[in-house]
Amino acid sequence: RLIRKILAHTVCVFLNLVYNRPPLDLDGLIAA
Repeated sequence: RLIRKILAHTVCVFLNLVYNRPPLDLDGLIAA
């Protein structure tokens, strides 16, 4: 479960970098 959480976090950070967002803008991704 921990690995899955880390993987999800990594994917979120990667997507944020792709969309030129702050690396930890998780709320923005969830809202989108």
